Amino acid sequence: MNLQTNSFFKTANFVEAGVWIAIGIAFACFALTKSPFHKRAFAAAIVFVLFGVSDVVETQTGAWWRPWWLLCWKGLCILSMLMLYVRHKLGRIATEDLAASSTAYARITNPKAMAAEITDDTECNACGYNLRGLTAGGNCPECGHPIKRTLAAQQGFHLRGEHLMFASFAIYCVGLFWSVAAHKLGKHLGGIPVYVALGEIAPIVLGLSAILMYFIGPKTRGVHVYLYIMALAITGFLYFQFCIAVIASA
Repeated sequence: MNLQTNSFFKTANFVEAGVWIAIGIAFACFALTKSPFHKRAFAAAIVFVLFGVSDVVETQTGAWWRPWWLLCWKGLCILSMLMLYVRHKLGRIATEDLAASSTAYARITNPKAMAAEITDDTECNACGYNLRGLTAGGNCPECGHPIKRTLAAQQGFHLRGEHLMFASFAIYCVGLFWSVAAHKLGKHLGGIPVYVALGEIAPIVLGLSAILMYFIGPKTRGVHVYLYIMALAITGFLYFQFCIAVIASA
């Protein structure tokens, strides 16, 4: 690496470190508020500041993947960011489901709905008994569970697919870090080079799975599928280009 390139590399890393640390400080300021998310914000502040410091260390090592402890440091920070985001997202989904369940319960328990007969096959949440032919105001004849609670829970609950996409993306990123840390870039996995399997085939398979999940369930928002595929495409492309550069310079 010549002097001009090395100078640009260090400057870019210092700027990047400043950005991450600034985000961490913003999270720390938010953590000082009385928000119900202040603990999560405090954890995010620590993670972003540590990630920024890792960029400062990178200016001395010359690469983010060496030595091994710097790679692990960055990998743990990215994994922590993902986990915090997933936890925050799942918390919002749970809140939305709770609100939907409460709305459904209020709708079902009005007098007209209570007297209505159930015309579809509906299983009791408590015992699985078929409630077809009964009214919403009664109880399950098998276990005595209020039918209105079963109907409210079934109308208010929506199985989401977003958490599956978050989990699969996290596992995918772990696989990428493993291939770099274990020096498997030029190796073969089932007859296919690792960098091709992880950089091209894996994103395609995961993307097609997300599209299939959108159509057949669990319920998933289209915009989240789009963002998931974009994230896979960008991550896979950058990983592939990095592998090509490393293999070419070997």
